Amino acid sequence: KYDAVLVNLRKAIATMVGYLLERGFTKIGYIGGRDMDNGVESIDIRETEFIVQMKKMNLYDEKYMIVGDFSIDSAYEMTLKHISDKKELPEAFVIANDSMAIGALRAFQQNRIRVPKDISIISINDIPTAKFTYPPLTTIKIHSEYLGITAVRQVIDRIQNKRDFSLKIFVGMELIERESVGQKQ
Repeated sequence: KYDAVLVNLRKAIATMVGYLLERGFTKIGYIGGRDMDNGVESIDIRETEFIVQMKKMNLYDEKYMIVGDFSIDSAYEMTLKHISDKKELPEAFVIANDSMAIGALRAFQQNRIRVPKDISIISINDIPTAKFTYPPLTTIKIHSEYLGITAVRQVIDRIQNKRDFSLKIFVGMELIERESVGQKQ
């Protein structure tokens, strides 16, 4: 009924998992968030797709899942808690967004866990600060400027051409390789 301009988050997660597997990692965890919808916690598509991808290869391990909310503070606190509870860490983490990756990175640094030597991390968005963290974040770049541009074009097209059917458009993404993912030795 309505036009939609979207990012294919399933594809982003599949790309991230595939990239880590190519680098030799098999113990891969996830750091993400959940939203509340009318008092009910809803599981995010990134988390769902991560589980699907890992189960496909018989590599899913629930002990590597860290889930809070989508904030930098939550990622920092949940990662600190995971570390302080002496829970086993994976070789790498897929992280739902760059802000959360920055929070997790801080928790690792405070505990002298070196990224990427001890653990690798990859995230989504390519926010401007991602290239200035230490180490710079490997991330999936979302071409967010085109989300808005494309949405406006769709509204104009629908009005001018009296289009009475809806379009769903996915905006592309790309892997930006930086220094937060190593190679398994």
